[in-house]
Amino acid sequence: MKIKERPKKVTMGIGLLWVSLSLGIIRITGEILYSEDINIALAITIPIIILIGLLIYMIGKRKDWARITFLVLFIISIPSLVTGMLYWLKINPVLVILRMGETTLTMVALIFIFSSKWFE
Repeated sequence: MKIKERPKKVTMGIGLLWVSLSLGIIRITGEILYSEDINIALAITIPIIILIGLLIYMIGKRKDWARITFLVLFIISIPSLVTGMLYWLKINPVLVILRMGETTLTMVALIFIFSSKWFE
């Protein structure tokens, strides 16, 4: 039996992912201001933001491949999250706080999203 209506936990998880992405955009904007070559930073950052936004959108459309892809990308990014936090702690601790908020929201969102059999 398929669950047709989106569970509240999934709705909450998707909302948290959008908030996390928003925090990420704010953080990345701050990081780019410290970049030596803004064009390269933007060329890398913009496609990543679009990809994450697309994955969140597709998660909201009940696509299981999107939530699995998002999870895999999140797990792969953990080493760079840690090294990034250590690097930015010396330069601008506010950016580290934003990154910690993003990471926490994303982890909670993934727990909510993976606790449902709603996906196809």
